[in-house]
Amino acid sequence: MVKSISIILKEKTFEGMDVKELGTLLIAYWNALKDLYPEAFQEPKRYMLLKTPGVFSMHMLFPTVYARCAVRGIVTSASMRNVLRLLQVETPDHPQAEFREPITSKFWSREHGPAIALSTNLKMIRELYMNMALKIRLAEATSSRASRRSP
Repeated sequence: MVKSISIILKEKTFEGMDVKELGTLLIAYWNALKDLYPEAFQEPKRYMLLKTPGVFSMHMLFPTVYARCAVRGIVTSASMRNVLRLLQVETPDHPQAEFREPITSKFWSREHGPAIALSTNLKMIRELYMNMALKIRLAEATSSRASRRSP
């Protein structure tokens, strides 16, 4: 856990931030994840979200989520949940097939998840993070286009 948090601490955005404030933000972030993937928290042995692949990739994703909330001026568990909810949107234009469908608890399942969500290899975890960050951008673009079309 400490090693994965050090990833966040290396980000310029968080360099001067009070450790207690950052801790509060991370608690809010993980509470948002708990709301979106309750099964993974209820039965952590069956899911990889609370194991190395999930913890590392989600900590890598944290600055992306934080930035989107900060730009809107509201950084709360609810605002982070709204950004993270974009992971659960279909993104048919995603270049990786396993990221086109919504990322549900099944994605994090030890039994049914794709290899990229199960691997503890740091290169694969970084790829997992990058694909989730891209999924968020694609989902934002899709929802932005849809809102411009509606009257």
